[in-house]
Amino acid sequence: MILRLLFTIGALVVASLLPLLAGCDKPAAAVAVQPTAVTVSHPMQQQVGDFAEFTGNTAPLASVDVRARVKGFLKKVNFADGANVKEGDVLFEIEPDVFQAEVNSAKAKQQAADSQLEKSEADLKIKQEMAAGNAAIKLDVIQAQANMDIAKANIELCKAQLAQATIDLGYTTIRAPISGRIDRSRIDVGNLVGSDGNTLLATIVQSDPIYVYFDVDEAAVQRFQKRMIEKGITPGSQKASLPLVMALGATGDFAYKGNIDFVDNKVDPQTGTVKVRGVLENKTGAITPGFFARVKVPDGEPYDAVLVPERAIGVDQGQKYVLAVNDKNVVEMRPIEAGSQQGRMRVVKKGLGPDEWVITEGILRTRPGATVAPQQKPISAVETSVSSSGAGPATAPSTQPQS
Repeated sequence: MILRLLFTIGALVVASLLPLLAGCDKPAAAVAVQPTAVTVSHPMQQQVGDFAEFTGNTAPLASVDVRARVKGFLKKVNFADGANVKEGDVLFEIEPDVFQAEVNSAKAKQQAADSQLEKSEADLKIKQEMAAGNAAIKLDVIQAQANMDIAKANIELCKAQLAQATIDLGYTTIRAPISGRIDRSRIDVGNLVGSDGNTLLATIVQSDPIYVYFDVDEAAVQRFQKRMIEKGITPGSQKASLPLVMALGATGDFAYKGNIDFVDNKVDPQTGTVKVRGVLENKTGAITPGFFARVKVPDGEPYDAVLVPERAIGVDQGQKYVLAVNDKNVVEMRPIEAGSQQGRMRVVKKGLGPDEWVITEGILRTRPGATVAPQQKPISAVETSVSSSGAGPATAPSTQPQS
């Protein structure tokens, strides 16, 4: 009975497995692979200009140290640290009592000298009238003439002393020599100034307009000079007037526009560069002297170019490329020769036509030879903006440039 029961259970198990074993002989249904969706755009065509980029630092238009020119105790400080001041504003006051006394003394001496001159002139006139035919009186006339000349000289001396005393008294009121931003008062009220020379009290910097100094490499200088000569301009024969754009720090926003107004007359043999200066408007005061700056200067004439977004460009072993989609929706790799950067766009000098479809979004989701589902979309206005690269003419601030 036990054997019959085991045989029956085994038969049932085999019967239940037969449908499963029969199903293993049927092939599995194929799963269709959907093409990857990517965004494609035509390259942009636009007139652009290449730029040479340099680094430099901003510098004030003028910087003046305010110093005490007379010795005395500081009485007042009439400005807030870091404030903007105008030319002629009273900044410091030194106690004027001693200098006023010297002015009063000089005035009294001059009055005495004036009286002495009047007396000398009267004596001379009397003795001249008495001198006719009398040799002894003639000697008195000569002496009276000498006394009058001495009195005149004494008056001139008193005038000079009075003028000096008046000047020293004026130095007790210290005014701003230029308009600009003052730093901090280096001397507190009550301290003696001028005892050890011209004591430094503060410094004023004028930064509207403002300068930017940068070094241009020798090769770039030679390129610029060659273009000038081709146009019939002898280098140094006229004022520099090349436009420039500037960005502060490491930002890519070249929002500040100006002009080159000075080029040095020699190459630094240690660095192989030439010192160049640009001038820019700074009405808002956003540019502070001493800032690190990046400067772009036009390098050649504007030309018609094909541009693609910077993000659409890949690199393979140093070779730059873009992925294009052909009429069969197949991805093709196009090696290109990239040119200058224009904002978020990059110039393509060779390897790409203006009528081709370039993958601008989804470049990492596909590969050459793959079939994709392209979605056509024009390059956005944000991408096409090249204002941050400095395209367009720069406006020169009102200055007197030097060649």
